[in-house]
Amino acid sequence: MKIAAHDAGQDAVGALLQGPTAVAFIKGDEGVSAKAVLDAFRPYRLIKVTGAVIGDQVVNADGVVRLSQLPSRDVLRAQVAGAIAAPMATVAGLFDAPLRDIAGLVQALADKGAEQGA
Repeated sequence: MKIAAHDAGQDAVGALLQGPTAVAFIKGDEGVSAKAVLDAFRPYRLIKVTGAVIGDQVVNADGVVRLSQLPSRDVLRAQVAGAIAAPMATVAGLFDAPLRDIAGLVQALADKGAEQGA
């Protein structure tokens, strides 16, 4: 693994490959994968995660734990979409409020006129 990492230009990976080492290659959501690996190792106290390589970045064990605590990619996308949509809904409500007030005022005047005419 050290030779392959060196040939791939990932010399920083060598620090993760000390002593007996297991390597997992995972495709997909990094956060979900980190959680799955940590959950699988939890019953075995002697096994510890020393780090990960995500793309071109080497992440230490604390980074893997933090990554596993993130919501899934789909949840993060929904949160971003909600954060973008919320101000737009507020602005739309602000523009709509005066029109509703005018409509309410016109209706109140019409009701008052109907009461006086009766």
